[in-house]
Amino acid sequence: MPSIPFSPKTPVLRCLALLATASLHAAPVINEIHYNNDLNYIANEFIELYNPGPEAVNLTNWKLAGGIDFTFPENTFLDPGSYLVVAENPTTLRSEFSRPPNGPPRELRVLGPYSGGLSGEGETVELVDDSQERVDRVSFDIDFPWPIAADGSGSSMELVNPALDNDLGSSWRSSRDNGILGPPTPSSANSVYSPVAPPNIRQVRHEPQQPAGTEDLVVTAKVTDPEGVSEVNLTYALILPGRYIPAFLAKSYSELLSNPTGPRQPNPAYLRNWLTLAMHDDGLGADAIAGDSIYTATIPATSYEHRTLIRYRITVRDREGTSATAPFPDDESLNFSCFVYDGLPDYETTTRTYSSDTVLKTLPAYHLLTTQGDYDQCVAYDGNQIPRNSYDARSAFNWSATFVYKGIAYDNVEYRLRQRNARYSNRGKRSFRFRFNRGSYVQ
Repeated sequence: MPSIPFSPKTPVLRCLALLATASLHAAPVINEIHYNNDLNYIANEFIELYNPGPEAVNLTNWKLAGGIDFTFPENTFLDPGSYLVVAENPTTLRSEFSRPPNGPPRELRVLGPYSGGLSGEGETVELVDDSQERVDRVSFDIDFPWPIAADGSGSSMELVNPALDNDLGSSWRSSRDNGILGPPTPSSANSVYSPVAPPNIRQVRHEPQQPAGTEDLVVTAKVTDPEGVSEVNLTYALILPGRYIPAFLAKSYSELLSNPTGPRQPNPAYLRNWLTLAMHDDGLGADAIAGDSIYTATIPATSYEHRTLIRYRITVRDREGTSATAPFPDDESLNFSCFVYDGLPDYETTTRTYSSDTVLKTLPAYHLLTTQGDYDQCVAYDGNQIPRNSYDARSAFNWSATFVYKGIAYDNVEYRLRQRNARYSNRGKRSFRFRFNRGSYVQ
């Protein structure tokens, strides 16, 4: 997906301003959190502290509190520009991270173990000094704007710059290695560190949650930046009924059998025909309050109809030219979305009509948006059924869809048939399995 998380050029004055801010913020900061490894049986969770100040800090009798509990021992000092890791299991952490796969051996300064644990559903971590005063606090979650891939992919969540507000999700990113998701970096500079902070995007909303075909869609986002916001744009795509566009292409029958575990190819059509609207914070039109950092744009109802899927993103550029796009690069959902729906129709038979208000609404309504070709290939009524002994091919989530439930559109999910032995029997009935994206599980 198109996104420019950091500027490749660093304006000198801007870097000096951030460095000055970090120096003024002399207290240690919570700088990296590894809370949900991809292999849960390995006890390698940790919290990393960083000292951005000009002087060493004596951490004797300081505490980490919240989901975990740890008291720093006597004569624990954190030097300027240094890191200190508190680990779930120090021995395991050293074994896992002292030798990065693409770098020299890493010297780890590690304390622990701590008691308690970091929840995989979100957690609060506090750094408290020896006077019981809170020094720093991070209350993280597992969905946007927090780093999505830090939840179970093997990455950690890293602070982009220690001068940023680390209790804001978009101040963090998932750890990376050469531009792709990578392992944590305990006791080292964060892999996502940048002296040029990207714009901070959060609180992305749309109203109504599920618009009717006659209702405008109002999209809002809270946007801030240390250098000031230059422009905020809403880019969106309208997927009309019967014209679904998957983000990834399904493998052919032969390719699925020969390479079932390989990645699917991106669909070029997904990136086409996106439109752009400027978002404003001027108190005019649908924007409620001028100057409150909440930017607004309206997609008019005249541009869509009943059963239209609306995909959208937010792109922000600050006054120095640095850009960011939400959702962030580690979000498998790729975009925000909503489904335009006028409601269940009445059910008509040859003898009478059943009102949707009295009968049809007694059961939940689900919508599956996918292409006819993908659906036909998956259910395999016309042949090319995956052989029973092709376990990997039968287990592959080869098809893409949008799943709509309770007014929420879960876009770019993957699906396949359930059952290994009887998936094609039972008088033609089919049973589906869906894989939802991290951070976008069904509520």
